[in-house]
Amino acid sequence: MRYKQFVNSNVDLQSALTKAISCESDIDVLYSTFVKTVQLATSMCLPKPCFKGHIKPYWSTQLTNNHKSMTRARNEWVSNRREQLQSIEICKARLPTCLQRN
Repeated sequence: MRYKQFVNSNVDLQSALTKAISCESDIDVLYSTFVKTVQLATSMCLPKPCFKGHIKPYWSTQLTNNHKSMTRARNEWVSNRREQLQSIEICKARLPTCLQRN
C-alpha cells in the first residue's frame, strides 16, 4: 500500500479530523493521532535501509579489473625484489672470501 493511500484510508485519523475542535485538548488529540498515523505509515510503506558491510556500492567491474592488475603487478614486484635480495645475500656471503684473496 502506498503512503498517501494509507494515510487517507486511516480510520482513526479520519474520525479525528471529522470531530469538532472545541478546546485545546481536542487539538492535542488530533495532533497525536496525526503523528501516530504518519509514523505508522512511514514504518509500513517506506523501505528501511540496512547496512551491509560486505557490499560496496561504489565498486564496479572496472575497479575489480584494476585491483587484479595492481595485485599481479605487486606480486611480480615482490617476486623480483625477493630474487634481488637473494642475490645480494649471496654476494654478501661471498664478500669476505673475495677480500681474503687480495
